[in-house]
Amino acid sequence: MQLFSYTAKDKNGQLLKGEIEAENENAAAKVLSSRELIPISVELHQEQTFSFLNKVSLKDKVMMIRQLATMINAGLPIAQSLKTLEAQVNKKNIQKILAQTSSDIEGGSQLSVAFSRFPETFSALELTLIASGETSGNLDKSLLRLADQLEKQQSLVRKVRGAFIYPAFVIGVVVIVAAIIIVYVMPQMEELYSSFNAELPFLTRMMIAISKILSRFAPFVFLALIGFFIYARVSIKRPAGRRIWDKLKLKLFGINILLKKMYMARFARTLAGLVASGVPLLDSLAIVSKAVGNVIYEELIKKSAKKVKSGIALSETLLESPLFPVIVHQMIAVGERTGELDNMLENLANYYEEEVDTTVQSISRLIEPALIVILALVIGVFLVAIMLPIYQIGSVL
Repeated sequence: MQLFSYTAKDKNGQLLKGEIEAENENAAAKVLSSRELIPISVELHQEQTFSFLNKVSLKDKVMMIRQLATMINAGLPIAQSLKTLEAQVNKKNIQKILAQTSSDIEGGSQLSVAFSRFPETFSALELTLIASGETSGNLDKSLLRLADQLEKQQSLVRKVRGAFIYPAFVIGVVVIVAAIIIVYVMPQMEELYSSFNAELPFLTRMMIAISKILSRFAPFVFLALIGFFIYARVSIKRPAGRRIWDKLKLKLFGINILLKKMYMARFARTLAGLVASGVPLLDSLAIVSKAVGNVIYEELIKKSAKKVKSGIALSETLLESPLFPVIVHQMIAVGERTGELDNMLENLANYYEEEVDTTVQSISRLIEPALIVILALVIGVFLVAIMLPIYQIGSVL
């Protein structure tokens, strides 16, 4: 039994709201009708909880979708497949999704409609692919195509993140070590040098001054940094801040090349999956614009969709923007002429995914010597600041 929130009218037309337990929405509506109430809306009661606790990882979602496709392909009914999956998984958040979905399916809902109850788990792209499979009668193939697409997306993101984990870790360690030296080591060195009544070098005096400032205002500096990161995080989630951040990412030297290739791979892969599933091109472009993950590209794709609606070929609309390379225009144009747009987009996605892999390897090879140079400079500055006064004091003595 599940808890539903309802809105209904009684015989006198008075509006009533409340909660009722039933197997599904249809059963809840029948119970209300038996009480001589006219149901207006019946919705599953949503418990207030932290969304991150119920979030399903991409890996778990891919596994769930792939297993569901295998069972449906074997001839099992969808509701039974969902219940079998529910008995196999150990995570409560996934069990909750599967239980609610199987209940909705038994109540007459389609899989795409049932999954749409969980927008934090299933995106519009995924729901559209599932709905197209239901319409064409190839739900198992659509689910397998979706699982493959999600796996490739996960692999792409993992490669890009992996390129920056090591340098971020090294830089973080350097910052921590530098802070420890400035806050704890430099004050002791000042006491040692002051006993000789000798004038310290400028670099050492600067380090000692920074040390005094950090020692006195360390809590405020720490709080200011936390406040800055929170402010930046909140600002990026807003439309204006998100646009500035996405535009900045496309201009950062070195990183922008990698990101543009990743966006092109995501654009081609997503559009290929939608077109292959029989989704109309205009609807596909509307979904792809949000799936790319960058507001600037979203605006460009939406402008292209408007021109496509007026009768201009998609390849021609993309040629107008420098953010879409010429090869994208050429391959899409070939696909439009031959009627194999989905295959050409698939090839384009494979090409850019290989390009992302090559670029990540190149960046990794360049980052290592750059980090060595940075470490050498940081260590050199601290050594000079600490050791130079020793030589000066030795000459004075």
